[in-house]
Amino acid sequence: MAVNIYRILGNLLAFLLCLVLALWFAKYNPLIAILFLVAAFDNYEDVYESLTHKYLIPKEFLIIDILVEIFMLLFGTFLFVFGIIYYLYFQTPFVCLFLLSGAFIMYSSIRDINKDIHRLGVAYGLGVYTIEREEFEFIRKKK
Repeated sequence: MAVNIYRILGNLLAFLLCLVLALWFAKYNPLIAILFLVAAFDNYEDVYESLTHKYLIPKEFLIIDILVEIFMLLFGTFLFVFGIIYYLYFQTPFVCLFLLSGAFIMYSSIRDINKDIHRLGVAYGLGVYTIEREEFEFIRKKK
């Protein structure tokens, strides 16, 4: 339960930071602003899915969602490395937010790629198997 709350708060923090950075970059470089808006939407989607257990993206667009998640993994890695490099020179809270948001974007992207591959396999019958928790039975050996 606590992990879910931390994941929601981390994705919300990354959503807000990406939204602020998209608005800031809009006047300087619109392409980077669009990338930050895609990142903000992806984090919003993660928050929405964690709170409501419903998906914003239908199963017909799962392949596009997986490609966006792969891009978000690379983008989160870029933010994290950017934060590490600049933290050595500027120990400001803003650079720490780059580190945190990059880490949460990477974590949620890996989680979403796994979840989307499973959804894709179930939706199209591709033979993706999972073991549900209810299938396990713990048996004590008698000594």
